[in-house]
Amino acid sequence: QVSSYGEGSAGQESKPRGIKSMSGYATYYDRASCIKEQPHYQAITASGEPLNDTAMTCALPHHAFGKQYRVCREDTPSRCVVVRHNDYGPGKGPRSRGVVIDLSAGAFATLAPLRVGKLAVTVEVVP
Repeated sequence: QVSSYGEGSAGQESKPRGIKSMSGYATYYDRASCIKEQPHYQAITASGEPLNDTAMTCALPHHAFGKQYRVCREDTPSRCVVVRHNDYGPGKGPRSRGVVIDLSAGAFATLAPLRVGKLAVTVEVVP
């Protein structure tokens, strides 16, 4: 029923509690990009799992770890991937405007070549 979420009033990010689906952009992250942004980065996700570039995982800001989500391209709805939430994200800043989910590099590559970088998607909870 909910189509998207993003910044609420006064620049505060709204929390997507009870959301069944949302639309926006997906980006990806991998070990190399994390180390580039944070030189002393330890490749451990917020859930305590090692960062695995090929795993079908995602980062979301306000959801419980372990939940699964179906991420589909908006321009090709039949092209989807199911991912498991194991990290917090996407990061804040100008590059993240409109981004609702960060995918592992492996999950993103299932939807589009990594060089695309940012992709319009619909995200829904897998019951």
